[in-house]
Amino acid sequence: MATIESKIEEYNATANELFDGADYALLATIEPATDADLQQLKHLMNFELPDELIQFYKTFGGLENIGNSESYCFSISEPKKLITINDYQGSPKIALGLIEMIQYSWPFDRWEFDEGENFTAEQINQLNANYKCIGWYRDDTILETAYYIFFDQHGNFGELYYDQDTFHETFKVLKKLLANDFEKTTLESILVKALEQTKNTMIEWNE
Repeated sequence: MATIESKIEEYNATANELFDGADYALLATIEPATDADLQQLKHLMNFELPDELIQFYKTFGGLENIGNSESYCFSISEPKKLITINDYQGSPKIALGLIEMIQYSWPFDRWEFDEGENFTAEQINQLNANYKCIGWYRDDTILETAYYIFFDQHGNFGELYYDQDTFHETFKVLKKLLANDFEKTTLESILVKALEQTKNTMIEWNE
């Protein structure tokens, strides 16, 4: 977790320099999760939490930008917030499955996941049951793309890139996921890469 912490510090130092100390783009960690929070999250997901994820939650709580939610930003909510994800009236009840979280991040307005459009209901249920999503980060587009961070029942992490204009590419990756075929990595590897990538985009857009 020390490498992640170092990358967060680099990201925030860059944001401070580019935005003259304004907190809009700063990346904030959140109050570390409690054992009770993690137990409730496990119950909601109906999934074992990987040791690495538990360590992340107990160290950082989550990662979210203070103001920016459009580009070079993160939305990895703390367990306490994820636990209450179903408290919003009028939204479908979800258990943090990969497809559910993609739809949640688009206020349930992604027709590509309507039953029969690209996947059967059984396939969508399988993707939700086999892969749980902890959040996403965005890079160099304004709300049009996101990288969704997920893990499987064996504690392997992966990320899914979703572009609203190139769903055919996402479709190929999801079809492979149905066969448990994806590039398996660690949460630390994903976050270290993401923090460096988004920091560089922030520099490119604002220098």
